[in-house]
Amino acid sequence: MIKSPLDERVIAYNARIRGFPLFGTERIIAEEILVEELIVGILRNVTEPRYVEGLPVVIAKNRIDYDDLVRRARQEKMTNHVGWILDEARAAFERKRISYDQKISWAIKTLENEKQEGDVFLDNDREPYWIEDSKQRRTECAARWGVVAIYPKESFDKNLITYRCAPNDRQG
Repeated sequence: MIKSPLDERVIAYNARIRGFPLFGTERIIAEEILVEELIVGILRNVTEPRYVEGLPVVIAKNRIDYDDLVRRARQEKMTNHVGWILDEARAAFERKRISYDQKISWAIKTLENEKQEGDVFLDNDREPYWIEDSKQRRTECAARWGVVAIYPKESFDKNLITYRCAPNDRQG
């Protein structure tokens, strides 16, 4: 079971040791958690959009136990959230020509079969204007999973390049 909610320090520390070090987190030390717990924890209690945007980096740089991740998504009733970020990550990997564990496709298909009906939110902003704007501007993956959030695919791609996941975009 995931500790609810994950402390900001735990998220920052684990994102850093999993390959997504954000400015200002280099001195933070906290409890180490499983990468699968980190993924679900970030999606469950989004405190910073940049952590969500960094999840494809974490997925690219770590060995993911997709069986455990699917189990955690089910347990936390977050099949849409996890399915969405895996779908976004796979799409970004394909755009940037990054090789990836093919089991991600199994996890996406498994979660797709258990998708929840209706919209799911990543944060607490539920103003009608924001919801409508988000629905119009969300990615294809977000629309497919019913996720109401604005995370442009360019943000995912940029992080994959910045954190040296995309071999065809690396400098030097």
